[in-house]
Amino acid sequence: MRFEVKVEELAASCGLAARAVAGRVFRPALGALHLLATPTGVVVTGTDGDLTISAEVAAQVDKTGAIAVPARRLVELLSRCGKGSLTVEGVDGEARLQWQRTRGTMQGVAEFPEVQWPATWTPVPGLREAATWCVFAAARGENDRPLLTGVNLSKEGALASDAFQFAHYAQALDVDATVPAHALTVLGQVVSAGEVEVAMHPEGGQVCFRSGAVRVATRTLEGKYFDILGIVPRKWSTTVVVERAELLGALGRVLTVSEAAPTPVRCVIREDGLTLVASSGGNTVEEDVAATVTGDLLQPSLNGQQWMHALRSFAGETLTARLTGPESLVLWGEGDDKCFGQMPLQVPEVVNEVEAESA
Repeated sequence: MRFEVKVEELAASCGLAARAVAGRVFRPALGALHLLATPTGVVVTGTDGDLTISAEVAAQVDKTGAIAVPARRLVELLSRCGKGSLTVEGVDGEARLQWQRTRGTMQGVAEFPEVQWPATWTPVPGLREAATWCVFAAARGENDRPLLTGVNLSKEGALASDAFQFAHYAQALDVDATVPAHALTVLGQVVSAGEVEVAMHPEGGQVCFRSGAVRVATRTLEGKYFDILGIVPRKWSTTVVVERAELLGALGRVLTVSEAAPTPVRCVIREDGLTLVASSGGNTVEEDVAATVTGDLLQPSLNGQQWMHALRSFAGETLTARLTGPESLVLWGEGDDKCFGQMPLQVPEVVNEVEAESA
């Protein structure tokens, strides 16, 4: 194997593929980047066994072939080189690199997993935006219900939930799979724009995404996803329309009262707006927010940190909140596509007047 490539372009491709490389490796191959020289260029691939990222870069290939080398060392070396041509040659199980007056040798890594990509791909407009917008609501870390750590992609759109909150992007997707939220986060990082295509892996149990020269493969989570949307009421007793930036700023200020999570924030719905109240250790911060309110006046207490993440995920100027009662889901929406649902931490009573002591 021997090829010549622009060092900055190879560095960019290696940086993308390295996002899939395992942090702690029990197999050296899972901490490596695979360089495949083809007649048209070089394909760089990294994997942790569950997530695989591949990026192709144009190169002048004198001899085709492949070699895997330690990812961290390669990425670091390339990041310290400037612009210009880099020559990579595979000889006797090692990679020899030369950039200007810099020369390096890296021992090859054996047993890199074989990666097979589908031959047929299906374009899915809006997939990246829909899938990555929902990620914040998925469960994190170890969970006794693995499906909750993923995002469900279906004809109903993209849906994620940790059982206490959910996010839904209501755009029909030509996909039927539940994908780990981490994989979709990475997809959003490596695919900045453009159309995303999808294919099921030929071996099954995986779904593949492609955009331009970047391909991502990840395992799917088995099982039927929960009917989260089934808890959404069909009728609402209270509607609140509020400026997103004003609400976000107020929520951030009242949350300064406590560093612990979750922080309960009482959302007192008044006739002319909202009052946000947070207390901790004898300290209290509250703030009034102007809003248009119709229907019953309620006082739900919400997880402030979850609420903050949701507000930051929206992009519009105004948001609409809907409730049906003191113990019901609070549903925040932006247009017809995006909505965020959150269950109250406490059960407030319905009030007709907001007294000073309750605020």
